[in-house]
Amino acid sequence: MRPCWNSGHDPAVGRAPPGGLGVSTKPAVLYSTWFFPDTKRTDAEKLLMLPVNSHGAFLIRESESQMGSYSLSVLDGNTVKHYKIRSLDSGGFFISRRVTFESLSDLVKHYSSVDDGLCVRLRSPCEKPETPPTIGLSYNTVDHWEIERSSVKLIKKLGAGQFGEVYQGLWNGTTPVAVKTLKKEDAGATVNLKIQVDMAAQIASGMAYLEMKNYIHRDLAARNVLVGENNTCKVADFGLARVFMTENENVYEAREGCKFPVKWTAPEAISLSKFTIKSDVWSFGILLYEIITYGKMPYPGMVNFQVIQELSAGYRMPCPMKCPPEFYEIMSECWKENEIDRPTFETLQWKLEDFFDTDTTAYDDANNFSN
Repeated sequence: MRPCWNSGHDPAVGRAPPGGLGVSTKPAVLYSTWFFPDTKRTDAEKLLMLPVNSHGAFLIRESESQMGSYSLSVLDGNTVKHYKIRSLDSGGFFISRRVTFESLSDLVKHYSSVDDGLCVRLRSPCEKPETPPTIGLSYNTVDHWEIERSSVKLIKKLGAGQFGEVYQGLWNGTTPVAVKTLKKEDAGATVNLKIQVDMAAQIASGMAYLEMKNYIHRDLAARNVLVGENNTCKVADFGLARVFMTENENVYEAREGCKFPVKWTAPEAISLSKFTIKSDVWSFGILLYEIITYGKMPYPGMVNFQVIQELSAGYRMPCPMKCPPEFYEIMSECWKENEIDRPTFETLQWKLEDFFDTDTTAYDDANNFSN
């Protein structure tokens, strides 16, 4: 007979199995739907701004600046407010010293019943984005994110909206499907400065990882960045990438006749065919130009040989129209003549992540609200 932990009819009474009951050593907070560990401030804002979340949605995350501390992020209309959750020496927590709590769960319970100085009463935990299911067409497409466009035939238009049209269709000539097409003409109309800076920060984060792993990309440009749902950016196309195998190796010398995109390439790489992570930083500066100008070609009106001549004379692209001076300053740092003077990707990452908030005043303090 297999040992069972409950042999009686009362679910609260029974025998423990051999070896005893397993007890989790993880803090209870880890199982809370409102707790988002390893979530940065910018990521919290993106999550809370998803359409599935409404006014009063919230999450608690680990603090980026103070180990062992937490922050509360709350959706207030069209903005996200942040509150530092401070710890007591006795082990409790508080946002305002007027009221303290033994646990984060108690804190959430209190502010879910009354705002008590917060911008809004806590209403529902932030929804976590789910991976869309791909099952439905056939067994062979279970693990596929995409299918060939040629395998879908549009039969009849069913409706249209502001962003696209819906058709009745057939997949592989046999399976009835609904097909939604999206209009592309105004795809960039809703991309504002905050989104542009966030995309730049994501790309810098990806390049900081390559930097840490001793890789160089050699073809960093907007065309080689994949943009997914919620403007999630991934650095792609590693066809020209190289890894340094020895500890002190940091320069890759391209073979003679190797072609590379002049307008994105650092001067030392153009003239000497020598690439480093700092030549990737130069390319990142050009990519920033592409982002802030909504995809315009760098060095407008110039052909490649003119770009080479102008760069050798010290020319740098001027600040684009409507580009904030602080953003252009980051671009300019990437274009320093001496590669040693260019920032690391790690530095670029935190500069862009902190672009709008350079100090702790970005956090709301419940003590500032009237009682």
